[in-house]
Formats: sequence, C-alpha cells, structure tokens
Amino acid sequence: MGTGSNSNLKKLSGSSGKLEKDSNNRIGFVDFIRGVAILSIVWGHVVGGDKGIEIWNHYNNFFKIVIFYFLPGWFLYEKELPELKMFFGKKLKAFGVPYICFSIIIISIDVCLVAMNRSSIMQVLQDGYRTICLAGIGTLWFLPTLFGAEMIAAYAIKKKKLKCITIIGGAFSVIGVAILNGIRSDTLLFDVITAPVIVVLKSIIGYLFIVFGMFMHSLIIKQKWNVYLIAVIVIFSVLVCNLVKISDYNHLMIDNIATWLIASVLACISIVLICRNFLYQILEKSVKPIKWVIEFFGKNSLVILCTHYSVVMPYIKGDNSYLNFILVLIIEVILCIILNTKQLCWIIGKRR
Repeated sequence: MGTGSNSNLKKLSGSSGKLEKDSNNRIGFVDFIRGVAILSIVWGHVVGGDKGIEIWNHYNNFFKIVIFYFLPGWFLYEKELPELKMFFGKKLKAFGVPYICFSIIIISIDVCLVAMNRSSIMQVLQDGYRTICLAGIGTLWFLPTLFGAEMIAAYAIKKKKLKCITIIGGAFSVIGVAILNGIRSDTLLFDVITAPVIVVLKSIIGYLFIVFGMFMHSLIIKQKWNVYLIAVIVIFSVLVCNLVKISDYNHLMIDNIATWLIASVLACISIVLICRNFLYQILEKSVKPIKWVIEFFGKNSLVILCTHYSVVMPYIKGDNSYLNFILVLIIEVILCIILNTKQLCWIIGKRR
C-alpha cells in the first residue's frame, strides 16, 4: 500500500499509533487475545457451548470467531501493503497451503476409515466437494473466508475504494443472508448448491469485520482508558450479546445480521480491552506461566483451528468432557511443536 492510502486511513481514524512488537516481531497481547479465542473455540467444540456460565457463553460466542477477522484490520491499517499480486501470493501461501494439506490429511483418514468399514464413501465425497468449493471440512472453512476477506480489504485500501466497497459489501451481506434464510432447507441439495455462495458471503462479512478492526485501531490502541469506562463498555457489551440471538457464522444462520454485527463488534472491542488492559498485564506481573501458555495457543491458533475438530476430537472418546478438553489441548501442544519444526513447517504455510 502506498503512503497515500495509508495516511488517508490514519486521517480517517485520527491516530498514528503503532502496535509495539517484541524481538520476535510478535505482539504479545494480540497473541494473548488469539489464545483466549482459540481456547474458547476448542472449549465450545469439546465441552459444549451450554456448559459453564450462561452469560459468558452468550458473550463468548460473539467474539471467539469474529476476533480473527477483527484483528487483521489493525495490521492492514498499519502496514504499507505491497502490490496486490505480492499480497495475494503471501496470503495464498499462509492460508492456501494449510487448507490443502489438512484437507488431504482429513480425506486420507476418511478413506482409511472407509476401508475399515467405519465410514462411508458418501462422507469422502462430501468432504471432497466441500474442499473443492472452498467450503472446507470441519473448521477448515475459516481459511478460505479469511483469505477472501483480507484480499477484499487489501484491494479496497489499495484502490482507495474502502467506503464504496464497504457499502456494497454491507448491502450484499444483508440481502444474501435474507435470501438464504428464505430458501434454507435441511437437504443435501441445498447444501451442495449454496456451499460456494456461503463462502463468498462469509468472506464479504469477514471483510466488514476487518474494516471495523481498522477503525477501532486508534480507539483501542492510542487512547488511554479509564477503568470505569472499560467496565461500562464491557457490561454493556455483555448485555447486548445476551439480548441478541446467538448465530451460526459458519452456515450463516443469522436472524438479524445488523444486530449480530453490532453485538460481535462490541464483543471484540470489550474482550480486547479486557485482555490488553487487565488480564495480560496482571498475568505478566504475577502469573507469567499462564500468560505464556495462552500466548502459545494464540501463536499456534491456525494449527489448532485446523486440527482440533476433524483430526483430534473424533478419536477422544472419554465420557468426561472436561478431561477430553485437557487431552485435546495436550495433543494440540504436541502437534504444534511437531508442525513448527523446520522439516514440517511448510504444512502450515511457514518458511523453512
């Protein structure tokens, strides 16, 4: 991105503040937030979204996925973007390689299970179709939609059409979700026809969250926050999230997209404020090992997102869901260590 487009963004948001990085080019509290989000996702899949405190569960459901779209807005805001072709190549490697590799792994497991009479050919065909149309197997749906969202955002910034594309994207999202809700049916034919359409819609909605992230950058990073103001924002966000019906972003089962967007953005803002201004600092001073563990999961959130649901969970058969959660995390730590080795890091889109 040229300096002109970057300065225009900063004028719009009223800040030139930067996110401070450590010696490894990482931003500690951002990894911490990702860690909180990915742990929430795994908890929801393994233990269940109805276990624990109901108020927290409702609030949690509005940020745990959306935050992964919200945060990239900060980095697109700050960086001088390269040419679109270079940006495309970089993101294609970061998201495309893991998508292909883990899809092949999961389908290969499906084929083995078919040979052992523990699965069906139909399951293999369904997974193959979802992979080809970029709907993704299990939690892999996230990778193509984040790729699409970031590409739309990069194009909008580079071509200085952020306002225009955001308005069009918002209108397209509202109309698209409304049409889906009108024709939705629990049939294989509906799933087959709408799968690629839903991928496009999720990418556009993801782009909207990236834009929200861009314009929230200065508000969250630059400003000094009073503890009482943060408390008011958090309480208000939790109340709103508990008043709005929980929606399914993956399948776009959203009753009212406007209220869902508002609740999701409020949840993202408040969880960032909580983590950045309280949790991260408290753990940094008093309980560093917990902070390191959460940061570890945040740094490896892509691996965990790709593997926990379709690769690990199906083979954890214990009756105690809380123990299963711990077992899944232990296995994920091992997988993260293995996949970050020089020999295998290419699977997750990293350089050797």
